[in-house]
Amino acid sequence: MARGPGICKLNCSLLRDDGYVEEMSQLIPIWVQEGVADLSDFPSIWDWVKHNISKCSRKYSKEKSKQRRLDEKQLHKEFHEASLSFQNDPSQENLAKLDALKERTEKFYEKKVEGIIVRSRARWHEYGEKNSKHFYNLEKRNHIRKHARKLRLSGVITTDPYEILNGERNIMRTFRRKTECFRTECFDLLL
Repeated sequence: MARGPGICKLNCSLLRDDGYVEEMSQLIPIWVQEGVADLSDFPSIWDWVKHNISKCSRKYSKEKSKQRRLDEKQLHKEFHEASLSFQNDPSQENLAKLDALKERTEKFYEKKVEGIIVRSRARWHEYGEKNSKHFYNLEKRNHIRKHARKLRLSGVITTDPYEILNGERNIMRTFRRKTECFRTECFDLLL
């Protein structure tokens, strides 16, 4: 059985692309006019416009992806050539060229990683697993680590949370008193 394109999902990063926005702002009024001329009700017109936006967005994204792959190949080729020329002649000029290409490569891969992160969030959202589950488990584990579950008070180990809290309070009072005494002694010595 043949499958269609599925649910229409717009790649929102396209909305930051001026070329895409300009193309859509020119095509959408044309599609609306075609829909009004050929279709009778508003929901059908709206579906027609969404269908055309989706089709055009996929085409634009594929072209942009193809161009990005070509740019990546070109960048790798230039970087490889620059590293070879630096190995053969380690001059300041070759080093500067190599550093500039290294910086361009890093920026390119930062954008690529950003896309991977967005897609992983979308995948988590689609399949019901929230990416917050991971952070919730981390928070839960850290909560357990930072709370005392056992405390030795006067040679006896207690697990009662109220006794532990009171014991911690008494320990901190004693510590503060000793710190204050130490501060006043130090202050007296300085005078």
